[in-house]
Amino acid sequence: MFEHSFYEFRSLKRNLTPFEKKTLSRLAPQGEVTSRGFKVVYEEDDDDLNEDPLDLLTHYFDIFLNIDCWRRRRVALRLPKDALTEELVNLYLTPTTDSFCQVIDDKIIIDIDLLCEAVDMTFIDGEGVLQSITGIYDELLRGDLRPLYIAWLYLSLNATEDEDEDEEYEDENENAAADDASSLEPPLPPGLQTLTAAQQHLANLFELNPFLLLAAAEASLPLDPQAAEPLQAHLPDSVPTATPPPRRTFQTIEDRAFDLRKQYHAERAAHEARLLSERLDALAARRPEVWKELTDLLTTQQNTRYPEVIEHLLDLQRLAVREGHTEQFQKELQALQQRFKRLTSFQRLLLKSGLRPT
Repeated sequence: MFEHSFYEFRSLKRNLTPFEKKTLSRLAPQGEVTSRGFKVVYEEDDDDLNEDPLDLLTHYFDIFLNIDCWRRRRVALRLPKDALTEELVNLYLTPTTDSFCQVIDDKIIIDIDLLCEAVDMTFIDGEGVLQSITGIYDELLRGDLRPLYIAWLYLSLNATEDEDEDEEYEDENENAAADDASSLEPPLPPGLQTLTAAQQHLANLFELNPFLLLAAAEASLPLDPQAAEPLQAHLPDSVPTATPPPRRTFQTIEDRAFDLRKQYHAERAAHEARLLSERLDALAARRPEVWKELTDLLTTQQNTRYPEVIEHLLDLQRLAVREGHTEQFQKELQALQQRFKRLTSFQRLLLKSGLRPT
């Protein structure tokens, strides 16, 4: 079985001391130690990291990433204790996962950790991923909670999948109220419609469905409050301003994501149908000329143009079906096939496309 475990740590505010770099080199001789980072990959029969990654994060670094072939996606950060409260962060960390938040001395550790046993995830080797999400550190320092909300979506999605597998062993009536309470969304941050590059990379790392993000973002206020301030400034004190939307359950968001996905595919199918109809209308006006053009193209024996010929033939077939002239189409197709039966590449494409004469 192929094994792969990737670790990368980054110090964002200071350089590692020579002693610290030497310590890390001894910990993993095959690893790569730089002035601000430490990276190591374990494969096949290699021993895994013989040190708790959170201990390394706590003592040396600000952000850490672990990806392995067992579908783990783990991101942990070490922030100043006054950046965020432990109570606030824990609202975003689903209790049914291994994720947690704790204060250690003057730092707060946020560990987003989940082994996705119920959800298939694409294998990635980890190179370049930490660099792409490093920006979430400064965003959290500024009080931007969007990275934590993205983490909540990821953790809730996978926790829901796990619960679905175990549902037959649970008493639904007894646990329904508790499940609803635990799946209520945490405080909804503004700006989910316009994620930063680092936040989008974080969502990509967690392989969040874009429709799930879109459904979550529908209730999120714009990031820039200036757009709402002028109107509110002119309202009398007696006129109530907009209240925050009610908290939703994760299931409500997921159901909305399903509806958005269905709506998107329906609109896309309708759009493609309109384009096809317009294309066939144009084709109907010059059908004899198109058959001649295809004959001329095949006569030149330019096999790079054969796929283009096939596409035109498929449209001619669609037009024949629409107008009820399939018998005439089959006669013309058979004549074309017989005339160019020595063009083996063309004949192969005909067979593959299903356009062989009947």
